[in-house]
Amino acid sequence: METEIRRPEWEMFRKLVDGCRGRLLVCSPWISVEGVEKLNEFVSANGHIRSIEIWTRLAEVATDSSGLLRCAQTLTIRGVCVTIRDSPILHAKVFLADKTSALLGSANLTGPGFSRNPEIIVLTSEPPLLNQIITVLEGFVMQPVRLEELERFVSEQLPVLQVEDKARVISKITPIWRRNHYPRTPLQVVHSRGGRRAFLLGSDPSSGNVQEIVKMALWGKRSINIYNLLSGSRDKIYPASDAVVQDYTDRGFEIDEPYMREELTQQWIDYGRKKAAEKGFNVAP
Repeated sequence: METEIRRPEWEMFRKLVDGCRGRLLVCSPWISVEGVEKLNEFVSANGHIRSIEIWTRLAEVATDSSGLLRCAQTLTIRGVCVTIRDSPILHAKVFLADKTSALLGSANLTGPGFSRNPEIIVLTSEPPLLNQIITVLEGFVMQPVRLEELERFVSEQLPVLQVEDKARVISKITPIWRRNHYPRTPLQVVHSRGGRRAFLLGSDPSSGNVQEIVKMALWGKRSINIYNLLSGSRDKIYPASDAVVQDYTDRGFEIDEPYMREELTQQWIDYGRKKAAEKGFNVAP
């Protein structure tokens, strides 16, 4: 198999997992109860897998976070290294085995995604295409979640989120792992001018490393510009939802907003590196 385009089905995912000989990546915004069961079943049948990374929207009720916790605990006991990462804005669906074969398309790791919904998926083992996929994935900022944090979330916060979801109430709960806990400098609240705010951001605040500077314009439909201090790239979220604004606010270390135009990417990166040095942070992965 080089590259095929088909409708997704569970047998495709089973074959991908079965062919894995070391490292498996599961990147899916939503992972349902059935998705967790299939993942656990297929991985348990393969004695060669040594590490699994699971990227998902962990704090959303559409993801079976309690099932993922049990799955991770079970696989850890069996000697599999399980890493779970979270992002509230993750949208990509990619399943990668050993960097040698991949599935990617529109399907989440759910029953409807792999059996009933009108979805499309690409199966590939072509090295040039796999390299491009990996390059894109390496640019994602995903926050690592320790199993202890996930356990607390499942027992303390998830029941509240489920009640709020049924009542269609917008939740104000900040998942435990997204709470700001930069170790070197206490959080400093910098009052914005006219709705402008700026933050330094790292995938793991406890490490003391930062990778991004974030510019917020909080008026009208609101916009968020994310400047990557490592790659020099800029991404933009517009319009920015309440949840996304709250997430960056919760996870970021607030700094003075220098009132520069958003398109001045290099100036923003230079400013971010300067402020990181002033605050005692490292610009590093």
